[in-house]
Amino acid sequence: MHQLTDEKIRKRKDIASLILHIFILLMTILAVIMRFAGLRFFKPAAAASDYTALRYFTVESNILIGFISIICIVYDLLRLLKKIEERPKWLDITEFVGASCLALTMVTILLILGPGVAIKDGNIDSFFNLYRNHNLFFHLLTPVASIAAFLLNADKRLDYKLILIALIPAIAYEIFYASTAISHMDANGKVPFAYDWYGFMQGGLWLGIIAVIVMAGLMALLSFLLLFFYRKIAKAKEA
Repeated sequence: MHQLTDEKIRKRKDIASLILHIFILLMTILAVIMRFAGLRFFKPAAAASDYTALRYFTVESNILIGFISIICIVYDLLRLLKKIEERPKWLDITEFVGASCLALTMVTILLILGPGVAIKDGNIDSFFNLYRNHNLFFHLLTPVASIAAFLLNADKRLDYKLILIALIPAIAYEIFYASTAISHMDANGKVPFAYDWYGFMQGGLWLGIIAVIVMAGLMALLSFLLLFFYRKIAKAKEA
């Protein structure tokens, strides 16, 4: 009877995981189409819908989680069909990296870029503009769903050393961003906004470097928190 109960719990968890991953995939597809086709539900209009949007970490990390979700959907189905007992560890690690990237996007918009834009424009509506149209998915719904899906599948004691792996995409992006900005810096130390799209270098090189370091530190902190709660949930399941 106890085994039957455990089996029901596992099946419900697998169904919830499948629904979440399908939801993430559909949100990603919808947001990407809206972003590049210039579609919107609310005004004002979003930023330019050309392919320069691919330079944003937000867009890249959302597309990444979309591909990860496809793999997760396959394994969710395999578990439901009882073709496998559990997901491979590499998939948990991959989903951890994706969830960490989206957590960074969500927290950066909520606590740094959003308030910064509102203060700069002197208008609180500028903050809420970052949650309209495709950005509602990119900046909030998909990150929350991705974190939930990762924690829902907590059944292994992933090591904290994996934080170093989660840092790889963030550091790689920061190198790309900083090198692009610095290579277009003029004699007065100014960088055209087209090459400093987050505005981190607008206050000067050193402020830009500090911003990059802060973002890396924030990524490490968020990755740690994700693993902390993941391990807590996994430990509780073992009890």
